[in-house]
Amino acid sequence: MNSGKFGLYGAVAVILLGIVYSAAFVVNQWEVAIKLRLGEIIDSDYEPGLHWMVPVINEVKKFDGRIQTLDSQPQRFLTIEEKDVIVKDEGGDDGKFRCPPEADDHDCDDGQYQKCQQDQRQWRGL
Repeated sequence: MNSGKFGLYGAVAVILLGIVYSAAFVVNQWEVAIKLRLGEIIDSDYEPGLHWMVPVINEVKKFDGRIQTLDSQPQRFLTIEEKDVIVKDEGGDDGKFRCPPEADDHDCDDGQYQKCQQDQRQWRGL
């Protein structure tokens, strides 16, 4: 009879541990987490650390919040005036293209720079 009670307590303990395990989630410092309830965003402001949710109803999606960069090589473009301009995407949030330091002065004069930006916006569909 004692082994029956031990088995029952063991099964209940395993079920409770499973529920607690599925209700907890950890947000690392480099992650951004959002909590969804039945597919709708209900919370997105999570500090790094241990957090709790209701299993089955809620779902947590985590994304990498680190800045990811991709180095690009300088490219040569032909402007409307049919002049070559060397540009390099600096990866800034402003979407501006800048001439690389090794470019000649005549490649980066103000008029050409403005034309280059305009051409790039049209090419990107902005």
